[in-house]
Amino acid sequence: MNAFFGKWLLYLGLMLILLGGFIFVGINLNLFGHIPGDFVYRDHDHIVIFPLASCLIFSLVVSAIFYLVKRNKR
Repeated sequence: MNAFFGKWLLYLGLMLILLGGFIFVGINLNLFGHIPGDFVYRDHDHIVIFPLASCLIFSLVVSAIFYLVKRNKR
């Protein structure tokens, strides 16, 4: 189990390094709040964004990744 946990920590660290590099370079990753199904409420002084569709898509992608990893581990 320690080797498996170590590999996942390594992958997570690499993904965080890549994300940090994108942010540092200035690549704007507008992933949430900009697709149909995301609710945006604008008032005079406030903006409220509820990314419902983005969260559902993100959840499906992460679930599919974990399913494939679990299936390939057997």
